[in-house]
Amino acid sequence: MQKALLRFFSLAAALILFCLPRAGYADTAQELHLYLGIPFDAVTPAAVGQALLDSFGEVTPGEYGDYLVDDFGYAFRMTVSFHDDLKSAYRIFLGSAENGWGTDDEFPALIRRDILQFLDMEAQLTARWGGPDIRYFYTDTTRYGLNGFTRFMFPGGVWDAEQMMRVCEEDRYLVAFSQWGNATLRLWADWKNEKKFGYLTKLDLYFDNELPDTQPPDIVAYPPANIE
Repeated sequence: MQKALLRFFSLAAALILFCLPRAGYADTAQELHLYLGIPFDAVTPAAVGQALLDSFGEVTPGEYGDYLVDDFGYAFRMTVSFHDDLKSAYRIFLGSAENGWGTDDEFPALIRRDILQFLDMEAQLTARWGGPDIRYFYTDTTRYGLNGFTRFMFPGGVWDAEQMMRVCEEDRYLVAFSQWGNATLRLWADWKNEKKFGYLTKLDLYFDNELPDTQPPDIVAYPPANIE
C-alpha cells in the first residue's frame, strides 16, 4: 500500500465547547481490545513470540528488544511493556518503522504521509470496531492564549487531511488521537522544535491494559472563535 503523500484554560465566553459524535467512553463492562489476541493479565515474552508466529508466520526481532511487524499494510516496531514478573503486561505499542525525521523542506511530505496513514488506519480500525469513542488533537496554543492542554477538534467531529495539514503549517504542531476504549491511534507532528536530525513526525497505535476515565473531556472547536 502506498505510504507517501499526505500542543494553556478556555476563554469561556469566546470559545465554543462541543461534544464530538461518539458512542461515549466505554464503561467498565466493556471488554479490552487486544492486539493479536494477546491477553494482558497472562502473557510472557515467549507467548508474544508465539502470537506473532501464529499471526504472521514468522518472528522478526528488532534492534532494541522489539519486533518488526507488518500489519494494516504498514511496517511497525512492536514493543510489549511487561510488569516485573514478566507474566503480565500493561501496554502493547506499535510505532511506525518509517523514518520520521526531516529538514524544513522535507517535513511537509513526511507529515502528509503520516496523516494519510493515520486516516487509513482509522478507517481500518473503524471497520473492525466501529467508530472511535472520541477524536481530538493538541496544538501549540501560544497565539490563542489558551492552556496547553486544551483539546481541539474540527467542526463536524471528523478528521480531514487538508485541515490537519493546515494545523501543521499554521501552528507547527499537531498531536491527534482517535480512541476506542483502551486502544489509541496517535499522530504526532512537531514542526516547531528542531532537533539534531531535524523535525519529527511519528505515528503509533497502542493498547493499554485499562480503560480510560469514563468522563469525556471538554473539546474546543478549531480554530478558536477569538482568532480570525
